[in-house]
Amino acid sequence: MSIHHGSFSLSRYKVIGRSKPLSIADLNQELSGCKLKPFQLKKSQDEIAFGWDAPWGWSEQNFGHWDMSDCRLDDGFWLRVRVEKRKLPSQLLQLVVQDMEQEVLASSSEQKTIGRKQRKELMEKARQDLMAKSLPSISYFEAFWKDESDTIFLFTTSKANRAIFEELFRKSFGKPLALSLVHVTPPLLGLSEGHWQLKGKDQRIAQLEATLPASVEASN
Repeated sequence: MSIHHGSFSLSRYKVIGRSKPLSIADLNQELSGCKLKPFQLKKSQDEIAFGWDAPWGWSEQNFGHWDMSDCRLDDGFWLRVRVEKRKLPSQLLQLVVQDMEQEVLASSSEQKTIGRKQRKELMEKARQDLMAKSLPSISYFEAFWKDESDTIFLFTTSKANRAIFEELFRKSFGKPLALSLVHVTPPLLGLSEGHWQLKGKDQRIAQLEATLPASVEASN
């Protein structure tokens, strides 16, 4: 749920690997490729689509032209993610495929049955056609990235949403800027800033592992 609705859950991340202040130009390097386009009732065959969305309250007229400068707020950046999910009822798919099979058999006096390969092709065609006509369910969640303190507050605790956020962050900022994300779980809350700022990724990970019963992996 969006924080603007007055209710939220919270996950916390630490960003490691930053060696200098991040400029707007740095942050915009790969942003456009991870934006989700303005929603339209258009054909789509994806069961799930997600990406960075325009900042809250951004004008629809200028939707496609926003960048990280528009997300700047006080000592950080507000990031908004939109998720679109399309679900296709399996019973509906089966009924449509059955109709398609009957049409194929009726159009040929020689063909008496539908083979496995042909049925698979009909199934995929029916799935694509129906998915393109289905309406998605749309949801949002947000994060606040305090860039100078290398802290991110993600306003959801959903495992699926965390995975989406981590993937978007990795593509937009992690790879181009050599940044890594660490999900801060309770055992890590007591670490000092000195632990997070140790030089070298291996050294930082070794310190984090010492606080946990299992190994730590940083996404980047």
